[in-house]
Order: sequence, then C-alpha cells, then structure tokens
Amino acid sequence: MAFLNQFATYFNAQEKETELYQLWSSIGVNMEKAILEEQNRINAEFTDINNFSEDTMRSWLAFFLQKIPYRTTATTQVSVSLDDGDYARTTINKYDELTTDDGVIYTLMEDIVLLEGDIRTVTAVQGTRITETGTYHSIIKFQANNPDLSYLTVKINGEEIPEVSYETSYDQLSFLGSWKPQKEIEHDYGGTPYLQDEYGIKGEAYWVIADGETKFSVEGLPIEFRRGDLVVYDGEKWQRSAYTNKLSPIQFADTFAVPRNGYFAYYYDGYLYIKVFAGTEINNPNGQPYEVSYIKSDGIQGEIEENQLHFVSSYEDLNENTVKLVVTNTKSSVAINEPSTGKLGLYLKQRLYSSINVSSVPEYTAWFNAQPEVGDCLVLSDYERWVRQGKTTMEVTGIVDIYLVDPNGNSLASDVKERLLERIEPYKDIAVLQISEFTPVEQHLAFEYSTTTSMESFEQFVKAKASQYYNLAYLQSKDSSLFENLDLAAIIQDIQQTSPYASTGLILKGYHYLRYHELVSYGMRISQESYADERPGRGWCTLTYKTKKIIDGEEKEVEVTRILEEVEIAGSLVSCQIYDEYNTAVPVGSHVEKLVTLDFTNPQLYSSGGVSDPNLAGETVPMTDAVLEFYWGMENEGILSIGDEKGLRKLHSIDIKKV
Repeated sequence: MAFLNQFATYFNAQEKETELYQLWSSIGVNMEKAILEEQNRINAEFTDINNFSEDTMRSWLAFFLQKIPYRTTATTQVSVSLDDGDYARTTINKYDELTTDDGVIYTLMEDIVLLEGDIRTVTAVQGTRITETGTYHSIIKFQANNPDLSYLTVKINGEEIPEVSYETSYDQLSFLGSWKPQKEIEHDYGGTPYLQDEYGIKGEAYWVIADGETKFSVEGLPIEFRRGDLVVYDGEKWQRSAYTNKLSPIQFADTFAVPRNGYFAYYYDGYLYIKVFAGTEINNPNGQPYEVSYIKSDGIQGEIEENQLHFVSSYEDLNENTVKLVVTNTKSSVAINEPSTGKLGLYLKQRLYSSINVSSVPEYTAWFNAQPEVGDCLVLSDYERWVRQGKTTMEVTGIVDIYLVDPNGNSLASDVKERLLERIEPYKDIAVLQISEFTPVEQHLAFEYSTTTSMESFEQFVKAKASQYYNLAYLQSKDSSLFENLDLAAIIQDIQQTSPYASTGLILKGYHYLRYHELVSYGMRISQESYADERPGRGWCTLTYKTKKIIDGEEKEVEVTRILEEVEIAGSLVSCQIYDEYNTAVPVGSHVEKLVTLDFTNPQLYSSGGVSDPNLAGETVPMTDAVLEFYWGMENEGILSIGDEKGLRKLHSIDIKKV
C-alpha cells in the first residue's frame, strides 16, 4: 500500500512497536482502500460498457456492421391435409397466415401443395409479414415495429440479394515477382522491371530484392526502398509498403476486411436501417427500386400450445371447390424479445477490443497466406486450440498461435518470422501473436487396383495425381491446406474423373509414417506412442538391418527387411499383437490404445538359428543397428488426419500395386 510505505517514514523503529502506531496504520490502510474502491466505482460508472444504454450499444454495433437480432420469434411445425371430399390439387402459398382464436398470427414459410390423402408439414413463424418499397439512395430507413431480422428479405430491382459478405484486401494482392529500385538504361525512373504511375491494376505487387531509390513518374518524388519491402499499385500510383507494412489508408485503402455484395440491416430507436454494398455480383444500387420484407413479431406474447391454429383465408382447389383443411400444430418454440443489455455489452467489448482490424482466425489466415514468404499457414486461437485438444474447459490466454511454412513447405527462418510480425503489427488486434513450430507428420498412401488398360502408365498417373495433394500451389488453387486432414475419397474421385486409363477396383488406404529416433539392437525393449486416431491392428512396422550369412561357402554382409504385422485381437478395438512375418508363434510386441511396445530380447526371434525365413538361412550373427519404421493405420479409412493439433502433412511415400 502506498499509504503504509509513506506513513512508516514518520516513525522510528521504537515507535513502530507501539499499539498507537498499529492502530493508526490500520485506520490509514483501510481509509486508503475505501478511497480507491470509491474511485474505481466512479470510474466504472462512467466507463463500463454495460452502463451504456441499450440503444447506444445497438447504434455502435451497427456502426461496426455487427449483426445483432432485435427479436427472436417463436416457431411451430404445422401439418396440413385435405378433409374428406373429392378435392383436386390445392395450393397454399408461402407467407399465408394462420391465427388462433385469440388473434395470434403465424406466417407460413413454405408453399404447400396438397392432393387427396397428402399430409404436409411445414414451418410457421409467429408474426405478420410487412413489406416496404421505395427507391434506394445511400441507405434504406423506415419505422418498423418489433422486427425479427432473421426473416428479412431485400430485393433490389426485383432481384433478392444476400446478406453482406466480407473480403480482405490482402486476398486480392497479386504478386508478380521481384523488383529492383535501380533504373534501367532506357528509363530514367521506374526500376526493374519498369513501373509507372497510372499504369497497373490495383493490388499488383512486387517483392523488393535490393535497397535503392526511385520514382514512378517524371514529376514524382523519389521513394527510398529497402530489401524486403513491397511495391504496391493502389489504383493510381505505385507505393512503398515498408517491411513493417505501415501502410496508410491513402496508400492502400482496402487493407482491412471490407463489406461486399449484399445488405446489412440493424434496428435502432424504432427504425430499421438497411445498407446495400455493391461488389462484383451486385451493381450500384443507387436509383434502383427496392422491396424489403420482414416479420413483425409479438415475441413471447405469441407463444402457443398444440393445435391452436387455423388458416385466416379459405382455399379452393383447381376445380374451384372450397376445400376443408385439417390443421394441427406443435407447441411453439420459446421466443426471446431481445438480447439482454449484458449480452449487448459483451458483443460490443468483443468488437472494440478484439475485432478492430485483423482479428478473426480467417482474417489472420488470409493475411499470412497473402505474404510472399509464406506458402501455407495454420492459425489457432484459444477456441481452436480447445476444439483440437478436446479438453473439458477452454483456457483463455489471448494468444494466437501461427504455424507457417515457406512455399516449399519448410520452416521459416527466424528473421523472416520477425519481419512478418513487424509487418502485421499495425493491423492486428490486442491478441498476442506468436509464430510457433509446426509438427511435420509424414504420410504413406497405399493404392490397390484390379485391372487397367495400361499398368505402367496408370500407376505413374496415380502417383502423380496423389502427389498433387501435397503440393502447395495445387492445394491453394483448391482452397485447401497442408494443415488440414487429407480426404482420401476425394483423391479416388479425382483419379477416376481425370484418368485417361480405364481401371477397376481402385482403393486407397492411408497411413502415418514415423522412423524410430534411434538405431535398434538385439536386446532392446522400445516403446513409441502412435497418433490418437490410429486403430490397433491396421498398421505394421519394418525392421531393416545388416547381417552376415554364408553364400556359396563365403560369408557376406546382406541387408534384411522384415515386416512386423499388427494382428487384431478378436473383439478388441483398442489392442492388438505384433508378429514377425516369418515367426507367427511368438509375438514380438503389442499395440494398446496409443502405445506400441516391441521386445527384441527373445533369442528365438532375432538371433542365428531362430529365423524361419528360408531366404535368410545361414545367418551367422544377430541383427545389429537396425532401422525401425512404423506405418500406422487409421481409425477412419476415409480421412487421413494430420494427427496433431499443430500438424502439417508431408508425403513420405506412395505405393501402388495390382491385386
């Protein structure tokens, strides 16, 4: 306490031992504590978001284009059939209304077409559908009473448009290669290759590979560049994006995520506001006619019990006979009049403190993938780590882990990582970013097929096609990543659709590969963890070693590879035995859940005289310095996982054989 530290200086050591000093100290400390608590209370009253009015928080959230519902409407399932009678086809239109005896209105959300004997069940939502029309100019604004924005539809010039989507400008940078600021002989400015203001496409960029100075027009001012910068065309001029990437909005206006191609709606102070954002799919809406429809809801006042509804209108069949309808409904779902003030405060805090610039996992992913040094990336926040780890509770750290590889799929150098962090610093939120090391997970793909029109050519095609799924350029063209699980079914489908060679019986099984971290010798017992999704009994090990044997009366050194097969135990999904392919009498180990154990101490297995393989007859010494390799089979044979929360898949080998 600051008070106690200062108060102690007023007294000597003897006085501090007195009862009076202890009393004064206690009073002073408690007084200081009370003053601080009162000060904190006053500060909180004026600064705590939860103390702001509900309309204020709604208006701020709308400013940030964050969708906030005003009302969640009750829904019910309505079943409709034709009553007894010889009726022809009868149609009940979407948005027709049903009512209770007390006047509670529900609106159908689907068309119903009935024939005799049919029963149709559709969704109805509580409330009346309201439609407003006009001509669009900058924004739509009209008075609305209790709207449920979940059922809002917006049409511009007769065409229904979707809700707004967001694009990150870094997704649209087009890297054209390297650039030097030095002048070419035939040009006084522009660098190499030659760049000139007013010539280019917005978003075109080059990676600066040398220090230097240049300008981009006769009248332009010289700009100093450093190796590692970007030179970016902003739509009018070529600009320097420093290696720290401190771009200003003037230099490159779309650095942030920007709204495109749709409408954004929010409700504030009795008015419904709708902003339409143009883009590649929606033309400029100004001057165009609009039509806006929404459900006006009574909220919790509109909840109903079973079998309370009947149609407001009467209906005729195709023969103009008035039909009788049998209508039943379920008890309605619970309606919510509005989000609580506390929840609005949480939404606003999240927006203010965690979503100002680049903040979400998709935005970080898009940003890093757009950098020329990066080939692929994985971004994990607290939530993503919690999902991947499968823990009961989520640990909130505020740390965002970034796992990066270069365009060749390898780790980045330390100075490159530092440069990337400096470059993103002006645009990231308050989260702590750390670039962490990924876990390489090597994989083995095993193909089998029955027939083909050209065996050698077909096998080469299959290997080339499967290898593409580990090629970064190909994956990015497919909007995929090396940090994602591998869909084996997609590979098979791709081969079957694109192969110029007919084939039958093609199947693919995936395995995780790992080489044991040290050489194995006779007399060792080893243990190794497999991945979490490995099912015992689906994999094998290979043991490769050198030994000496008598060949034509002469002792020679030969290399031997032996297969150690996992054999399922009947009725068990979590354990299996492991046997040498040439000695199935005595197990050499076991695979129980995630733990693989191998025992090389049995002389009947790995010493002279104990080998049942006829090809190894005459072996004269036990095996030594053996290489042990694991091939683990999957739990789910349709998906080959990356096997680790921060894993990146790498191709170890591909095997294809005719069976």
